[in-house]
Amino acid sequence: MKIIDCSQRLEPHWLWDSHPFESQSYHRGDEFLEFGFKFRGGGSSFTSAPGWHLRQGSRLESFPPDCFAGVAAVADLTDLKTVEGAALAPRLTGLPARNILILRTGHPERVHNRKPEYWTCAPELAAECAGLVREAGFRHVLLDFPCDDIPALRFGGTGYSNPNRAFRDAAHSQGLLVTENCANLGDIPAPEAFMLALPIAIQNGT
Repeated sequence: MKIIDCSQRLEPHWLWDSHPFESQSYHRGDEFLEFGFKFRGGGSSFTSAPGWHLRQGSRLESFPPDCFAGVAAVADLTDLKTVEGAALAPRLTGLPARNILILRTGHPERVHNRKPEYWTCAPELAAECAGLVREAGFRHVLLDFPCDDIPALRFGGTGYSNPNRAFRDAAHSQGLLVTENCANLGDIPAPEAFMLALPIAIQNGT
């Protein structure tokens, strides 16, 4: 069986500082050496639940395992730069009943997430599409582009408002899980694939 890694790597980035580290705190009684990679920002793949931004929304642990692992349907959107509801609806029609939907645009194959254009030139998915995904019976949607805004680095600087944040907000309001920044979706040859997403919750994150 061919295994396809669809995750973006944690690596040095154009906007956020990142660096490896080693430390050991003797005053805390540490008897081991801690090492790792410090990374700030949204350039990696991650799954978010409605409770990330909605006070009464479901959290990751509220979803059953088959929302994170199972056969996923693939909808190909590589020919579209802007995805409105009218364009998405016929591509969801006839898909098998699954919990997981992969929306493939081919964006990370065109531009790497180390470049600003990964955000500024990403495909735009209309907020109304979230309702269509939920109506089609899906509970988890995977995207190969980002939904996060890029804040200005300094006072008076220029940030980037991501139009896809409206889709993510709408998806969370519909009770959907959302995974952003998938990669290598073009390597999936079939209209269905077994998908495994690891629902790891971290402090102040998801």
